[in-house]
Amino acid sequence: MSLSSSMPKNLFYTFATLLLLTLVILVGSGIFIYNRNTQILSSLPVSEKLSQKLKPESARITLHIRLSGTDLDKMNAEINQKATSIQEYVIAQGLDKDKIKTNVSSYSDNNYNYYPAQLTPKSDIVPTVLDKSIELYFDKITQNPKRPTEILNETIKRGVTQFDAFIFETPDLESVCSDLRSQVEAKASETAKKKIAAVGGKLIKIEAQGTTSNGCDGDNRGIGPIYAKDSNASSVEPTKSAPELLTGETEITVYSNLIALYIIK
Repeated sequence: MSLSSSMPKNLFYTFATLLLLTLVILVGSGIFIYNRNTQILSSLPVSEKLSQKLKPESARITLHIRLSGTDLDKMNAEINQKATSIQEYVIAQGLDKDKIKTNVSSYSDNNYNYYPAQLTPKSDIVPTVLDKSIELYFDKITQNPKRPTEILNETIKRGVTQFDAFIFETPDLESVCSDLRSQVEAKASETAKKKIAAVGGKLIKIEAQGTTSNGCDGDNRGIGPIYAKDSNASSVEPTKSAPELLTGETEITVYSNLIALYIIK
């Protein structure tokens, strides 16, 4: 056999040898292995929650002095006189004057057509509602839970026309919420690991979906009566009594959501 006729066969063997060596190198380096990275990942959503009960130690409430009319100067003088009387009274009852907050707002009285006949305006001028709000702070409420309501009922005699609901404040709320978030995230991760192990899986990674809460994000409000106005009543009709302070425990609940990615071993 001549040299020229044997060259194609030699080239074939040379190419086959190089290809085999390449495959060996690829397999040895792990590039050509059918490993976990080539397998389809399964996902497992997990949700957990943790709760803790706290006892409120203080409460805030906003009271309002509202007048309606067209003589703003006269109304302003009257409201200021009533507000001064109320602030002097509550300070005398031991409330911290540095925690008393006031604010004044005004708006058109769209309910003026519903006034009793003797209060119906004589002109076409729409009356203005002048509203002065006073926020009061009560501490140590568990020691005497009736005291705030007793004080607020006295402010009615001095001109308060309406109250907002009590807003309770709990001690160490920020640290409690932080601890609950850490604990519930750890609990969700542990739950995911147990569920995956139970089906013979191998956890690859956990994708956190965040935490939500009831009571940790500025919504820690106590349940209290809100005195809504009758649709046929004046916007400045006085309320008959102050809201009752409802003491008790506030439940803080934190939820954790995650997605665990895993493969079957």
